[in-house]
Amino acid sequence: MRVKSNVWCSVLSILASLKFGITLLMVIAMAVFCGTIIPQGEAKIYYQSVYGDGLGSLIFHVGLTEVFKSSWFVALSLLLLINLMACTYRRCQNLKAGGHWSQYGSPILHLGLVVIIIGSLVSGFLGLSDYFEVPIGSTVTLTEKGYSFDIKVEDFTIDYYSTDEQQGQQSPKQYRTTLTLIENNQPFNTEEIKVNHPLQHGGTKIYQSSYGWLMEGTVTANGRTNQFSVPAGDTLAINNDYILQAIPATADAKGNLLYRFGTAGHPAFTGSAEPGEQIKTPFGTVEFSDIKPYTGLEVRHDPGVPVVWTGFLLLTAGLMVRLYGGKPKGGC
Repeated sequence: MRVKSNVWCSVLSILASLKFGITLLMVIAMAVFCGTIIPQGEAKIYYQSVYGDGLGSLIFHVGLTEVFKSSWFVALSLLLLINLMACTYRRCQNLKAGGHWSQYGSPILHLGLVVIIIGSLVSGFLGLSDYFEVPIGSTVTLTEKGYSFDIKVEDFTIDYYSTDEQQGQQSPKQYRTTLTLIENNQPFNTEEIKVNHPLQHGGTKIYQSSYGWLMEGTVTANGRTNQFSVPAGDTLAINNDYILQAIPATADAKGNLLYRFGTAGHPAFTGSAEPGEQIKTPFGTVEFSDIKPYTGLEVRHDPGVPVVWTGFLLLTAGLMVRLYGGKPKGGC
């Protein structure tokens, strides 16, 4: 029994070690930093093109492209969770019966950190976040991505500041989208959202994020015709040699659509065309059929937020007890 007790004390001492906890925090902080500055969830070729073949491949294979969902990040978070729980347990064991109430500050503080980490893990595993560029009249089937309802874009409008008569330009003041929520194929609510005024339903929030123009058309090459719909300013890979970019200034003075063709990183030529006009290129023909405004919607569902807020409340309570109740001796 004494051997088991000694082993348990040794394990507890390691798990509750302050140095161990600080080391875990530093490693997790570095991982969070990498996950923040490195774009997440892209294809391997993206990282190779941005960071080079060697570094891009390394970033992809070590899991820095999916930091917050990687097994090693979860393992580090669980170790930190165990460290805090062990430290809290050891601190509770050292509490003196009938002592000053301030001695409960450290356990409450540690418990708050534990709850925050649990909330973060819940967000990482169960949270949903997506971005959609939706033309007016289109429906987004959110249920295919795990949400509880779908949405239809009924209308999209832009409010402008007063026209500058000298420059002849208008600056966007506010943009807003009218959405209809659909559950079990039945519409049940229609609301308007705008910047900083999201729609919330069942723990899901829909934000007005951006807007732009979709360039639609067809590409004919090697005897095959494919349709495309690309946001103005984005690029569309046509084959191994050429890309198509719809220029953000979507039309010239005559109302023709603007475009740019070229090899990756080296634009070859720029021009304009009427809707329905065929553009001859070295690889075949391109035809723009229409240009449509779209609304950019960001959809989030994060069940871990209430847990995290609970943890912050406990953390704050623990800090208040420590600051204004006197510092207990010993402990983590």
